[in-house]
Amino acid sequence: DLETLVRRVVEESGVDADHEVVIHADRVVVAVDPLRTEQILAGLLRASGDRTPAKKTIVVRLDQYEEGALISVSDPEPSSDASMSPVVQRFAEAQAGWATVEGREEGGSSFKVYLPDGAGIGEPAGATRDVKVVVDTPTDDWEHSDGSSMLVQELHRLSTAEEN
Repeated sequence: DLETLVRRVVEESGVDADHEVVIHADRVVVAVDPLRTEQILAGLLRASGDRTPAKKTIVVRLDQYEEGALISVSDPEPSSDASMSPVVQRFAEAQAGWATVEGREEGGSSFKVYLPDGAGIGEPAGATRDVKVVVDTPTDDWEHSDGSSMLVQELHRLSTAEEN
């Protein structure tokens, strides 16, 4: 339930201490990585709060968009693509989404992040997968002057050890 997450993160951010914060949030239920999504929104709010003069309005929106969610933070200050936090960008992309900055008709900027449904589905952080490495039996023609055949031989030994 991203609506609950958005309202909580806005409240915890403290940005409303210096600014009027308006939240327009639809009830959007999608599978996303909640920690990264919190960090995305917190980053957007922090940047907007720093950029926007005190007592000016910051608008946070949450909308169902395509097969996911669109989170936007808008403020009255002009911005460019360079204003987008690289961390926000990476966290959105890590969830197969995107982040962008757009100018608003009435002036100011809107920082938008799209997160597709299912972005948080996968292995939990720290999970490990079994990986099987198979290396063909080393031959004499694998011998190189840099000694790389030792690596091949070790990989072969490990791959055959897995089978036993």
